[in-house]
Amino acid sequence: MHWLWYTLPLVSLPGLERLLGGPCPPLLTPPPLRRALAVAAHPDDLEYFCGGTLCRLARAGARVAAVLATGGERGGDPARRRQEQETAAALLGYSRLYPLAFPDRGLQSADPRLRAALGEIVAREQPELLLTFDPVYPYPVYRHPDHLAVARAVLDLWQGPAWLFHTRRPSLAVEVTAVFGTKVAAFAAHRSQLPLRGTARLAGWHLGCRNRRGARRYVELFRALAPAGPADGAT
Repeated sequence: MHWLWYTLPLVSLPGLERLLGGPCPPLLTPPPLRRALAVAAHPDDLEYFCGGTLCRLARAGARVAAVLATGGERGGDPARRRQEQETAAALLGYSRLYPLAFPDRGLQSADPRLRAALGEIVAREQPELLLTFDPVYPYPVYRHPDHLAVARAVLDLWQGPAWLFHTRRPSLAVEVTAVFGTKVAAFAAHRSQLPLRGTARLAGWHLGCRNRRGARRYVELFRALAPAGPADGAT
């Protein structure tokens, strides 16, 4: 993922509401889980799109396993990117990384090898919640073919609850204010993907807004494929 892309989603909450044509979806508290599985295409995808939510799940006691379908070699040295990803995973509390090392920009959702690898991981982890890209309503600014392919492949194998990130039709939001600093630090671990001058705080798929007292709040948005828990009443 090119670093210039990282700055594109930085819009205010009211601005995103206008873009989506409706209000921000209700805030949910992540449900108590024992196991969650996050499936992405490249190192840094998860930290960028849903790192705060994964951190909240891990801190609440869930086993958070993460799949990276490629080594991200089109974006730099795969060994370095693997090291950066391991640092980020430790910061956010992932329990297990599955680096599959399929070709970067070469994923095909119908590839039997990809489907077999994902099927084995799903069977091993037995997640209660899956997190991956939205392959049906992806946010239109950036439609990476690897993102769409890995999401289609894993969703063909998974019939349980799923939260889909990088979506233009969100149905729930998770507040990540309390762990936002950790999300930023984890994203900053992907140093090879960031500009030489700049700050990781200006990057990441999250929304910022201010409450009535002027305090800054951050949320991550998802489209839920199944009910994922009661709203916590926050706005």
